[in-house]
Amino acid sequence: MRPLPLRRVLLPWATPKQVEATSVSERRIPEIAGGDWNRGKTIFFGEKAACSKCHQLGGAGGKIGPDLSNLIYRDYASVVKDITQPSAAINPDHLAYIIELKDGESVTGVIVENTTDHVAIGQANGAVQTIARNRIATMRASSLSLMPEGLLQALNGAQQRDLLTFLLTTPPKSELR
Repeated sequence: MRPLPLRRVLLPWATPKQVEATSVSERRIPEIAGGDWNRGKTIFFGEKAACSKCHQLGGAGGKIGPDLSNLIYRDYASVVKDITQPSAAINPDHLAYIIELKDGESVTGVIVENTTDHVAIGQANGAVQTIARNRIATMRASSLSLMPEGLLQALNGAQQRDLLTFLLTTPPKSELR
């Protein structure tokens, strides 16, 4: 069975109904009302929350954790849950591994490079550590996310609102230039 070609389905004299697309920037999220996108950007890329050490947003930031550019399409509650309970739903592309070394040391992180000679592990602080394969005794997936819990607790209410405004809304027109 083959699909019908479009010329067989579409009538040449009929014009398709134009549906107005709602802009993402028009989102109204009551929980972040009054939040400031620019202050949120400063928090995201700053040292207090340190989100950008592991996460990218708009092409800037680290690559250890998932890219957060798509959060503008997600709902407030699920994003807050992902931040406050990072181990509740772990992105399979960013599983943390516990690596036991032959000298007894243990390293935990996300595999960012895996070759026959070495494994590069991205750690919670944003650093990447390279470990030679001949030093590894065991390597197993962790049931916990590399992202620490309680990151929002380091921020006051206004800072949390600003950060979530940055994550969940499109940039103001002044930032798009």
